[in-house]
Amino acid sequence: MGVVRKQEELEIVTVYKYLRTVISNYGKIDLEIARRQEIVNIYYAIDKKILSKLEIDKTTKSQVYNTIALSSILYVSKVWVRLKMPEQKLNAIKTKFFRRITEKTKCNKIKNSNKPVKQKPIMRYFQYGQLNWFGHIKRMDS
Repeated sequence: MGVVRKQEELEIVTVYKYLRTVISNYGKIDLEIARRQEIVNIYYAIDKKILSKLEIDKTTKSQVYNTIALSSILYVSKVWVRLKMPEQKLNAIKTKFFRRITEKTKCNKIKNSNKPVKQKPIMRYFQYGQLNWFGHIKRMDS
């Protein structure tokens, strides 16, 4: 049974895009995370030459990551439903960038430490965005 409006049955879709965000009917954010990974991989391919240059300072490379990759990953993340957060996928994106920034390969086995370039864990940005959004919603009620 579909939804009827003015004697016209509306199409029921399982996935649609709204404001550059993928929304699915089952409420999970896996498709959105996968799409964000694709976007960041495109930026990574473009910035690969910049990130691998030895002449560029690590802090500058880290700023490129914060400006381009992190903002692309976390766009609209403050309103994501927090069920089982795909933290591993988000950390994989971050590790990929930091391997390039610190000139390490997969053989070097970088652990989930944030010491090489003094970065906060990506989940901290996500949690901060959600708390900020929650505060905004609470202020709207009053």
